[in-house]
Amino acid sequence: MRSDLPPDSLSGMKYTVFGLGDSSYSKFNVASIKLYKRVGDLGAESILARGTGDDQHRLGLYGGLLPWMDELTQTLLVLFPPTQSPISHDVLLPQRYELVYGQATDQGETFTPSSTNYSDANPFYASLAVNKQLTDPDTTLPYHEQRDVRHLEFDITGSGIQ
Repeated sequence: MRSDLPPDSLSGMKYTVFGLGDSSYSKFNVASIKLYKRVGDLGAESILARGTGDDQHRLGLYGGLLPWMDELTQTLLVLFPPTQSPISHDVLLPQRYELVYGQATDQGETFTPSSTNYSDANPFYASLAVNKQLTDPDTTLPYHEQRDVRHLEFDITGSGIQ
């Protein structure tokens, strides 16, 4: 929001913004509104109208996000034609993390770290310490509107990970 930036500071940049919010708040999506306007004021070119996700929508944030993402995908394919065929929406990409269930013992988890150089090939197996459901499990919402939001904490004691 600095006023001393030249109006062409972001010329040559293409952008769009999608804001997540809840229309029950008086300043619904104000951050995305200001960001979208300011980036444009500094000379960037908008490739797509600002999108709005409203948690009050009957489909939640996805009610606005999914159609906006479809439009964004089409826009990007035109602006930046791929050299290969795009991956279809029904193709699952390889997972980056794997949940492995083990038996706890009096001494702790059965997994023991082999080194402190952790990577995808040499993961640290952390125990699940907290699994707290944040959404109401007794909701009367229709099934397609139910959500299971959780707060998870993992015990990384002994890993050296900070």
